[in-house]
Amino acid sequence: MRRTIDAILYEIGRMLENVPERTTGRFVDQILRSPRIFVTGQGRSGLMVKAFAQRLIQMELETHASEEITTPAIARGDLLIVCSGTGETPVNLLRARIAKRVGAQVIVITARPRSTLARMARFRITLGARVGSEASWHATRSIQPIRSRFEQALLIYLDAVVLDIMRRRRVREVRMTRRHANLD
Repeated sequence: MRRTIDAILYEIGRMLENVPERTTGRFVDQILRSPRIFVTGQGRSGLMVKAFAQRLIQMELETHASEEITTPAIARGDLLIVCSGTGETPVNLLRARIAKRVGAQVIVITARPRSTLARMARFRITLGARVGSEASWHATRSIQPIRSRFEQALLIYLDAVVLDIMRRRRVREVRMTRRHANLD
């Protein structure tokens, strides 16, 4: 089991090693500038970005998951963060088009920098080992099923972004704990 865990951690590290600091800085800047943040992703990527949304809410940033019934309309100046390993998921493409149409900013986190979704974004964050000019989980073999590697790297990357926002806004964990869910 230890060798398997080490191999998974190695794969995740490879997914994250080429994300430029400058890109992450721009991402955090856009989050902090936006009046409202909307997140979307499907399947396991959707779960990872919802975990991120929860942390943003705990830091008192107005944040909404796009598919929830209580989510308000996105508007000019808002930010839509779209997480999609393939960058081709139809519902994500639709949401990005709507956001752009109303004047919201769109940031995409993907493993495929040349995907349709990545090309639609204001800017993109690519998680993946560089192979030639295209980063993709398809480019290298994995011991894990389907897109696990991207989804795990996505969660770790977004948690690192949370730590950067906490540092910049001087938010302490005790303050976040007061906004942690208490109905469960």
